[in-house]
Amino acid sequence: MKRRILLAAATALAVVLGVTVYVVLGVVRDLRAARVALEGFPAAPAAADLPLAKNHVSNAVRRLDTVPARAVGLVPVIRQNLGSIRAVLEASLPLLEAAAGIDAALEPIRRGGLITDGTVDLVRLEALEGPVGRSEVTLENLNLVAGRALSPVLLPPVWDLVALVEDRSGRSLATTRAAQAALAAAPELLGRTTPRTYLVVLINNAELRGAGG
Repeated sequence: MKRRILLAAATALAVVLGVTVYVVLGVVRDLRAARVALEGFPAAPAAADLPLAKNHVSNAVRRLDTVPARAVGLVPVIRQNLGSIRAVLEASLPLLEAAAGIDAALEPIRRGGLITDGTVDLVRLEALEGPVGRSEVTLENLNLVAGRALSPVLLPPVWDLVALVEDRSGRSLATTRAAQAALAAAPELLGRTTPRTYLVVLINNAELRGAGG
């Protein structure tokens, strides 16, 4: 009798582990495909395929909503790990949408540049404020979600993934806030209401300077 119970328990454990591996491998494939689609972003946005990346992330979320995933999600520890992954993935979808908005706002600048007849095109510059603002909001949410998803019961690979998302989203959030502040100040600095004249002086460490050195 005891042997049968142990055999049944071992069989059940093997089934749970097998289904978990099946679900996780599918999610990993989708995330790798999303990463390939995002290759070069944001340094080279033209080389990235944001809609395709969003599609892969959406597929990963749907995998976590399948019957097998929900079944193994009833098991403690597995539930927390899959839940953390799902929370981070769902929070990343609005960020991809915001990134697509920034990419669309940048397209006129890529085509025609930002300076026309010696003057900065403030209309094109101001068109970035909305998308960058939405990116700030989604990054803040992703950073918050990732921080809350970290749990002592997470397996090392899941912990590393969530911690990486929290770290990178936090650093990107700081950069985005700085960009948003610069965009807000740019119109006045560039003469929106009053003409501005700036003196730009360039020196190097081989020249004498009045301040000494």
